[in-house]
Formats: sequence, structure tokens, C-alpha cells
Amino acid sequence: MNFKKPSRLRIILTVTLIAIMSMGVFAMGVYASSVDKTSTETQMETTGKPSLELDIRSATVEVVTITENKVSAEYNKDIYDVVISDNNDVWKVNISCKTEINTNQEIIKLYIPDFDYDKVNMNIKNAGFTCASLKSGNIIGDFNMATVVLTLPEDFTGSLDAISTTAEFSLISQDNFKDTNVTIVDDGGWGDDEIYVPQSFKKRGNIYTYTNGTESNIIKVTKKNAGMIGFYLANEFNVIEFPY
Repeated sequence: MNFKKPSRLRIILTVTLIAIMSMGVFAMGVYASSVDKTSTETQMETTGKPSLELDIRSATVEVVTITENKVSAEYNKDIYDVVISDNNDVWKVNISCKTEINTNQEIIKLYIPDFDYDKVNMNIKNAGFTCASLKSGNIIGDFNMATVVLTLPEDFTGSLDAISTTAEFSLISQDNFKDTNVTIVDDGGWGDDEIYVPQSFKKRGNIYTYTNGTESNIIKVTKKNAGMIGFYLANEFNVIEFPY
């Protein structure tokens, strides 16, 4: 194992955050009725690399790649609003809960084409989100009171610039951050107990860094407030059944 041992505080916080997600407290919601799920989809003819804009609030979403040229979602229409639109090679997805409070534990399946993407904006608030489907793209993330697990597949090309505010963010690299320049900034909170990285990463003050190969992939993540961040190598991440 190439990781430093997580502290008792980190373990407690991890279990607490995941328990909160499974109870729906992040999404604060209503009782889930047993109804058939609805599917929403939008097709688009692309002229180049398409972009994605994801705005997810008070919901738990799993992203899955498909071979079709469309973005679609399976969800409970009695509880969630899902709007998918496209314009000028940009797919926009807005997912939100219809009620102020939501304890529903159903997972929304969001299907996206297996494309090379240009820009990918992820605005995840009071939500659970997992994605292992992006083989390329310049990802901009804003994670607020959320639990996010993002997996970069082998030979991923692109960048990640994310701010994680009072959230738990886990990043897994299937090729162990090959050809990557990594910077993690701990900007507030309870100290380095919330930063979990491989031993090959270097720490100076509140900044963690790692470089490999060509450094063509740029990753920068800033932790704000009392959240947690974990960077993991391939086959060394236990998702603890997130976010189910």
C-alpha cells in the first residue's frame, strides 16, 4: 500500500459523510414513492469535441457511458426534475429535487456518449456524484456539501481544476497519475487529517504536489473549510459502497 494510514478523525468523518449521504441528509428530502422511472434524452449532431455542463442539486447521480449520440437520464419524475438541452455542441444537464427536503435513496442514472470532450463543468451541491466515464476533457468542478468520486481512466488526457467546499472528494487514477502535474491546496479546515494521498506526493506547508512524465495533464484541487480529499492509485481505493 502506497498511502499514509488515515487518521481516526478521517475514518470517522468518512463513515459519517457516507452515512449522511445514504440517509439523504445532504439532499434533505421527502419519502420516495414506489413508481416507474422516467427517461429523458436529448440527441445532438456534433461538429467537434462536445462540452458538458452538469448542475446537480439534492440528488444522487451515477454517470454511465453509452455508444449512442445522446445524453439521457433515468429518474423518478415524482421526486426529481431533470432538464437536458443542447446548444452549439454543449450538452446541459440540470438535476434537482422537486421538494425542499429529500430522503429518497434512489440513484439517477445519467447516460453520456463515450466521446472525447472539450470542457466539462461540474456544479455539484448537496448531492452524491460518481463518474468513471470521461477519457478526456478539461474538467472544472465546484463541489459544495457533496460526496464526489471521480475516476480518470487509463490514458486520460485533459485537466481538472476543482474547488471542494465542505465536501468529500475522491479522485482515482487508473494509470497512477501518469504524465500528470498535481497540486492540492488545503485552504482551511482541520489540518492535513483530511488530505489522503500516495506517499510519492510531496507536502510543503498546506500544499501537496506530484509530477510525472510529460506533465501534460494538469490537476489542481483546492479544499475549503472542513472537507476531505483523497487521491488514489489504481486498485487501491475502497469506495465503501458509495453512494448507495
